[in-house]
Amino acid sequence: MFKKSILFLASVVMLGAVGCSSGEEKLKVSVIDDTAYLIPATVKSCKAKLEGSENDDVQTDYFQFAQVTFNWTDPNSTFYFAAINMTFESPYMTGTKSFSIAGDELAALAPAYSTVGCVSTTPADILACDALNVANHRWSSAGRGTLAPGQTLKISCPLTGGGVKGTGRFSATGAIKIFGFSMNTEGQKTPVETQGFVTIQKIIDN
Repeated sequence: MFKKSILFLASVVMLGAVGCSSGEEKLKVSVIDDTAYLIPATVKSCKAKLEGSENDDVQTDYFQFAQVTFNWTDPNSTFYFAAINMTFESPYMTGTKSFSIAGDELAALAPAYSTVGCVSTTPADILACDALNVANHRWSSAGRGTLAPGQTLKISCPLTGGGVKGTGRFSATGAIKIFGFSMNTEGQKTPVETQGFVTIQKIIDN
């Protein structure tokens, strides 16, 4: 059985032109399998795994979207993630469930090298570290949740959410929304927002 793939693109919204789009689709997001199953167990978040925690911090039932790839196609600017939000609803669920991945949890999706290739803060070493991170599908060292110009990144830790409750077996459609901004070499910032739709399913009676 072939896995389904969804692709959603972001149009850059120019500052000072609220509600208008430049028409340039610069952020491409691919989710190889757009359906995730609810697991009746607890699990560690990406941040907890990165920190070596022994305790699960994501409640049952949880879901994961693992095969997610980001591609920032603009060769002249850097993209900075602000947050990845996921919201799901179904008449069979106990309320709407919303999840926000930001800060340390966002950084843990594809942690940048902090020392390899970054032994000093000279411009040459910073560029070498950026290149190493990009080549190994990690965030650019320019900051947490950062894509370098033209970078493609596949997350190494899945988008995870937990505490989903509901009656019987059900499916819930949800939106993954990505918020951030781009910054060019002159320091000009432009907000970017995109979204795509995925599904979670409960397939076990418990």
